[in-house]
Amino acid sequence: MEDSRVIAEKGEVQLAADLKERVCALVDSLVQPDNSHAQESFEALLTRATELWRRKQAMEGTKSETRDLLGEVLFSRLRAAFRDFHNKDDASVEIRSAEWVMGMLFAGSTLTEFARALDRAMLESSRPQDFSFAGRADFISVEAVLQMLTSGKYHGVLGIEKDDNRIDLFIRDGMVLFLDPHHLIRRVLPGHNSMNYREVPAELIKQAEDIKAHKGTPLLLGLVELGFLKEGELPDLLQHLGLEVFNEFLSEQGACSFFYRKLDELPQFVEDLGHPMPVTPILLEGSKRRDDWSAMLKVFPDPDKPVQPVPDMFARISEMDLGVLEIKLLAMINGDASPRQLAPLIGLPLFEVYQHLVRYARDGVITADGGAQSLSDVIFTLEETMEKAFEVLDANDDELSREHALDDALSDPFDEQDDGSDGTEGESFLDILSGKDGSSGD
Repeated sequence: MEDSRVIAEKGEVQLAADLKERVCALVDSLVQPDNSHAQESFEALLTRATELWRRKQAMEGTKSETRDLLGEVLFSRLRAAFRDFHNKDDASVEIRSAEWVMGMLFAGSTLTEFARALDRAMLESSRPQDFSFAGRADFISVEAVLQMLTSGKYHGVLGIEKDDNRIDLFIRDGMVLFLDPHHLIRRVLPGHNSMNYREVPAELIKQAEDIKAHKGTPLLLGLVELGFLKEGELPDLLQHLGLEVFNEFLSEQGACSFFYRKLDELPQFVEDLGHPMPVTPILLEGSKRRDDWSAMLKVFPDPDKPVQPVPDMFARISEMDLGVLEIKLLAMINGDASPRQLAPLIGLPLFEVYQHLVRYARDGVITADGGAQSLSDVIFTLEETMEKAFEVLDANDDELSREHALDDALSDPFDEQDDGSDGTEGESFLDILSGKDGSSGD
């Protein structure tokens, strides 16, 4: 019995010693005690970081490249460390261990925020120099730049960039031919009706962004290569999703910078899929969306404030005509999620999420932070726009009718036989009193 106890104690001591050795090996591998290996790894990282800096300065890099580089460096370091820690030839064990640590310590949002800060620092510390011209939209508006380029019949690409996205507008002969966003603000593609929609998996969007980073292929073309979209679907989707991202840039111009590069030849995908679009309708639609956004912000002034449902929300929902996507969005409204958080969860742009929230507030399903009066100022459906237009026309007609009636009541009855010899040319008594005939009216 005593021998077995001694053997057990020796086994525990041996296990502790093995664990200590592995932990020390893990720490040693993390700090890279091998100077030659550390120098080689650092030179490779420096080369990639330098190339990333060059691409960002030249406005050639995609918005996900910085995040991908950070994630790759962290994951490779962790995997190498766990290889020494487990001391096994099975690569799946070290990969699972590295993935677990990455998931626990470095969330995707953390890496994205850090990468965004690095991108912004790179852009602000070294402005691009090799363009026909460049500047900031808080000084010269995007509308003014676009109108100047199209009125001059220039050929080239206008790139607009902000912290979390970038879009390239290819221009020729006074028309916008192609809009190429670097990040899609929607995963849910529009369908024929409220019950028909498709959601692009986040993994596929990540793969499409990788294709764009390496080949420069637009995101939707990347989804065609991945087999999610068909080529026949591209013309409508390219224009719709591109304009959607562009309108978001117009509403956030204070944080945008732009550059223009003259091109002798446009890329082949622009030649194959480009559709000439006049600039004026694009800017008019963008202006309308900005007005709609300002009105909706009165209903929910803070996009980061959680949306509050009414106590009997589910009872009210039962009386509403809802589509699948609307039901899914309502299910996410629990008093903790804000509009900005709901947008990526549901896969819709923040603008469209606000449209749904305003409708729910009108139907009494959620609480409007701006009060009931703010809801009456929001007009974004065609029916409401037409109703408002007819109300304005009716008001104008009523005002004209009152003016004509008053004018007829106070006019000179002999004006109809006036030959104009006195210089008044049949003017009304009100015109004479107001001095419209050039007299003093005394």
